[in-house]
Amino acid sequence: WRNNELARLAKAIEGSSREVVAAVAHHADDSVETILLKLLRGTSVTSLKGIDARVEVDGLVRVRPLLGLSKVELRRYLEEQELQWREDSSNQKLVYQRNKVRNVIIPAMEEIAGSPKALVERFSELDRQVRMLSRFVESEIDRDVKDASADSPGVFTISDDEPELLERERLFRYLRQQKDGATVFYRAVDEVWAQRKSSHVKHVEIGDALFARVKKGCVDVITREEKERLDAIELEKKTKAQQENG
Repeated sequence: WRNNELARLAKAIEGSSREVVAAVAHHADDSVETILLKLLRGTSVTSLKGIDARVEVDGLVRVRPLLGLSKVELRRYLEEQELQWREDSSNQKLVYQRNKVRNVIIPAMEEIAGSPKALVERFSELDRQVRMLSRFVESEIDRDVKDASADSPGVFTISDDEPELLERERLFRYLRQQKDGATVFYRAVDEVWAQRKSSHVKHVEIGDALFARVKKGCVDVITREEKERLDAIELEKKTKAQQENG
C-alpha cells in the first residue's frame, strides 16, 4: 500500500519544477533487520548494509530522518509526550521472514549484546564499515560489466590477475545486471566462482529460470529454455558418437 501511494504521489507531481520529498518512518531497528535478512539470504559483502537515509525511487525522493533512533528511544519519547501511535497488527505474524527476525532473532541478540541500544550500535558500526568498503570498491571498479572482448557482448571474463574481492564483486554485478537488477543470492556467485576454471561447460542456476553458463573463465547467462535446447543438442552428439563407436 505504501509503495503504491508513493508511486501515485510521484505521478501526481510529475513535471513539477520543485523537488518533492517524502519522509518515511524507518528507524534504526529496521536497518538492523535489513542487514540480518541480507546476511541470511546471502549477499556480497559490499551489499551488507542497512537502509539508506535518502533514496530516489520512480522520481520521488524518500528520506528516513528517524534512522538514527532506535524503536526503544522512539517509544520512550512518545510515552513521555503522551502521544499515541499506530502499530500494524501484521508485525506480530511469524509467517513473514522479517517478523521472525524482528520477534525471534533480534530479542535473543539484544540479550547477548547487553541491550537493544548496544545491538543497534554494533550494527550501525557494521553499516558504516560496509559503506566505506563499498566506496573503496566503487573507486576500484571502472565499469559494472567487463566484457570478454568487443566480439563477445554480454560475456563476462573472470580474471585471476585481479584481487578476488573485486573480481567477485564484478561477477555479482554482472549477474545482477543480467537479471535486470533482481536479487542474486551469493551462493550462486560462489558456485560460479568455483567452476570458473572448468574445461567443460557448467550451468549454475541463478534464479528466475536463468542459468550462468561457465567455461574456462567465461560466463554468460541463458534462459532455462536455452539450456534445455543446448542439453538436447549435447545429448544428441553423445548418442551419435556412441552409435558410431559401437
